[in-house]
Order: sequence, then C-alpha cells, then structure tokens
Amino acid sequence: MFINKNIFRLGIIIKRYILLLSLVLILVACKKDYYGDPPDDFAPPFARLRAYPEIGDSTTWFRFSGHLSRDASSCVIIDFRWDINADGIWDTPFTIKNDWVHVFPEPGFYNVILQVADRYHQTSIDTVIIETYGKNNDTGYLTDPRDGQVYKTVRIAGLEWMAENLNYGSYMPVNDTSRDNDIVEKYSYDDNPDLKEEYGGYYTYYDWMEMMNHDTTSIQGICPPGWELPTREDWRLIIEYPRRPLDYFAQGGLSSLHLSRMLLQPRLQEWDQFDISEGIVDWTYFTRDFYTGYMNGPDNIIPYVVSSKTGYHPLVDRGNIYAIQYASDSVRKHFAIAPVRCIKRN
Repeated sequence: MFINKNIFRLGIIIKRYILLLSLVLILVACKKDYYGDPPDDFAPPFARLRAYPEIGDSTTWFRFSGHLSRDASSCVIIDFRWDINADGIWDTPFTIKNDWVHVFPEPGFYNVILQVADRYHQTSIDTVIIETYGKNNDTGYLTDPRDGQVYKTVRIAGLEWMAENLNYGSYMPVNDTSRDNDIVEKYSYDDNPDLKEEYGGYYTYYDWMEMMNHDTTSIQGICPPGWELPTREDWRLIIEYPRRPLDYFAQGGLSSLHLSRMLLQPRLQEWDQFDISEGIVDWTYFTRDFYTGYMNGPDNIIPYVVSSKTGYHPLVDRGNIYAIQYASDSVRKHFAIAPVRCIKRN
C-alpha cells in the first residue's frame, strides 16, 4: 500500500515536470521565431467576433468580444483593432484588448469589424451586424384626477402603458390586511411610503383583491378613470413583441426610462433587499385574470402574474405568465402583493 502511494505521487510529479517542460519549449519556440518570417505553411490567425446584445436601442451599451480569436499555432501572441462603423477607418490601433463597448446614438444597422494580427503581422477579420432602433419617442404623461399625481407613459404594441408603478391610495403597514371598503389601501417597500427612486417610480404594492377593487369581474380596478388593468393577453403582447419591450419595465431599461425592478412580495415576511435592485431587468406584476379550474374555489382566488422570469407550475400558461401557486401560504390571497401598471386602449 505504501509503495503504491509513492508510485502515485511520483507519477504526479513526472506529469507536472512534463507540463512545465512543454510550456518552456512553447515559449522558447515562440520567442525564437517571433521576429522572423513565417514558415511557408504558417496560416494567419483566426478572428472570431461576437456582439452582446445583437439588438438594442440608442441607449444600449453593446459589448463586442474577440476572445474566441486564436493564433494559428500554440503561440497565442495576437493583437486586436476595431472599426466600429465599417467606414474603413480603424477606431483603435492594435492592442491586446480583445473587447470593446460602444453606444450607437442613431437607429439603424451597423457593421462592426474586428481585425486580429499574429506575431508575423498576418491578419484576418471578422464582422458582426447589430441593430439599434432608437429611443421610443412615443411617450407622454398621465395625470390621475383623483389625487393629481403625474406618471410617465409609453406606447408599446398599440397600447398606452403606465411607465411607472401606480401609487394611489392610503398607506397601510405591511402587517395589516387590506379591507373591502371605499378606501384604496397600498403597501410600500420596507413600510416607507416616501421611498422613490430618482428614476423608476414608487415602490408601491397592492394585494390582488385590492387591485381589483374587490370585484373579480372588474376591468378598471383601482386604475385612474379611462384606464384599466392589463389582462394576460395584454402582457403577452409585451412579452412577444420583437423589440424587447420587457426592458421598459426595469430600472436601467430602454430609452432611458429607467423603470423600477420589483418582485412579488410575500407580505408577512421581512422585506428582502433583493426585491428591488438597480440595473437588472427583473420584475413581476399581477394581471386582472385568475385561474378558474378545478383547484379554484370561492375563497381560493389564484391570480395570474406576469414576470420577466419564466416559471413552471401545473396552472401555468407557460413562459412568463403563470398562476400563483396557491399551495404556498406565502402567496395566498392577501399574503402576496405586487406593483400595478395600468393601460389605456385608444
């Protein structure tokens, strides 16, 4: 047993020395021919360019990466330069920097070129085409006649959407339960009704029945006059719209709207700092629809929610729209709260 262990350790030591020797030989070989002419059969480097994302608006920071580019040999001495607008003028000299970030302020298609060079000054290029569609200028404002509050609005997929969370009603501590009365009652993140980001609206939550104004057939719910609560299908237009309007519903979103990130909140748990966050496209909202299948009952309202995250549940519509799992106490009616956005049909 002792001999076997020593043989095993000796094998590991030998492998390490072989690896080290291989690296030394590679470095010597690279250094030896670095300043000479390439062999006749020595191929140019391989350029590989990727864009993240490939589509965005005029406020998007696009990241271009050439990290998959490779030298033709094991000597990985390679340089990069960039032509961001494909105008034939290199925007950078050759450097070892293999990525680049850029904002395109005007809408359109842009052809970005990466050129790589090896130690023999042989070059190759790769290109990528990105699309930027400009800011959504179809924005406006809504004044709620009930209390005079003003909200930003944005038109997406033929509907006018509130671009900020509804903040109507009287503040209620999170350990209290909203009631069916003539007063709209709201909850605020961390029990602070004055909490409001510079961009992004109030961190205001309602339970589903209060949002519906305690009427499961309601269309307007607690929205301002002329506005209504969105259905699952209204949200589906947002989710399936080709130009990523999901991002309008997050802080750091498209067209500099910088809307708030808010998640479903189990009301009787402590507020979680991750329920709001900066710069992350992540949100959850109620719809006015609810599940009416075999698991439902007169006291078991199972509302559908829409989220930037996909979910799975036996009651799910699939994808980003799903019914709240009623089996969990933390998301029962009056025990789960969420922000509200209203829409207007013209």
